[in-house]
Amino acid sequence: MIVSFRFFDKYTWSLYATIISAIVLFIFKLGFSSINKLNILVLSSIISMITPETNLLSKLIFVFFLCLICWDKKDFVIGTILALISSIITYYISADNIIIKKIENNILIKYTNIVIIFLWFILISYKILL
Repeated sequence: MIVSFRFFDKYTWSLYATIISAIVLFIFKLGFSSINKLNILVLSSIISMITPETNLLSKLIFVFFLCLICWDKKDFVIGTILALISSIITYYISADNIIIKKIENNILIKYTNIVIIFLWFILISYKILL
């Protein structure tokens, strides 16, 4: 089983991973009242960084093992189901689909995405230090 990640790669990958992360957070929001928890934020980031070249079964197994260390007993079942569903959905979203291509050609969205990534790291750092 090979699972690969991209982190701080080209801008197009960062845009794609940001969109994927937003989708994962939206799915987590369906099951949890608050997604403003460190474990949810980090798990959504890790799921979004898994490259599309990773096959679906490997991605699902890897995300399941992440869930074993991420969730407490109270949230394990719903958190794992949502993580696996989000992994399946994001697996089928291509990095070169027409919507992402349109977004990456928009200069306003490009700089907004850079600000979002910067704020994301500030939020994660704040959660770690809190």
